[in-house]
Amino acid sequence: MITPYIAQPPVDDFGQRSASLKLSGNFSSGSNHSFTVPGSANVYKALIKCQTDPTSICRVWMAINETAEVASVGAFSFTTSELLTSSYYVCREVRSGDVLDFHIEASNTSINVSLYALGTNN
Repeated sequence: MITPYIAQPPVDDFGQRSASLKLSGNFSSGSNHSFTVPGSANVYKALIKCQTDPTSICRVWMAINETAEVASVGAFSFTTSELLTSSYYVCREVRSGDVLDFHIEASNTSINVSLYALGTNN
């Protein structure tokens, strides 16, 4: 089933359709993990959440079609990665065949990716 695109989604998560595909994993620190976006839809909205145990700070670096890297220390530099924390989640448009790569900084970090297939209504 293709989820119709909604220009302005509601502020809360109440009543949303279930994701077309769901992936999750629990990972150790200092590791990179990736997967290729599966499925038959051309375009997905990927809702990405990360969480770690309460004694650690959840920091996950994510890149699409690149290797996720930790930011350099002491200076700004251009990067292909973005930082995810447990305080919020992000939604990115991805295509079937894109590779999502995650670099994990804390042990016992869980990542959940919910893929919502997009289609046009015309």
